[in-house]
Amino acid sequence: MARLSVSLVSALAFFFVVKVALDEYEPYTSKETSYEKPIVEATVNVYHPKPTYVIPKVYPSPAYVVPKVYPSPAYVAPKYDVPKVYPSPAYAAPKVYPSPVYAAPKVYP
Repeated sequence: MARLSVSLVSALAFFFVVKVALDEYEPYTSKETSYEKPIVEATVNVYHPKPTYVIPKVYPSPAYVVPKVYPSPAYVAPKYDVPKVYPSPAYAAPKVYPSPVYAAPKVYP
């Protein structure tokens, strides 16, 4: 606790010394009279020629030309060509030959 009180006393003493030093060296300014800078008015007559206004040239807008409309060609539906169907050939049955007659082999005694 003693350390804390010693440090507080030394801090307060330091701030007191600083305040006294600043008060001693602060320049004196009276609160009653305020110093104001004098207002200097200067009027200078300089010749500025007025700019001459030039009216811009307005060109007439070109007449509106309606674009030419071409008739669209009539739609022609494509014609469907039916493929040619050939008749199938008639069925020709194969020629039937008579089967040979079985002849038993001859057996000799």
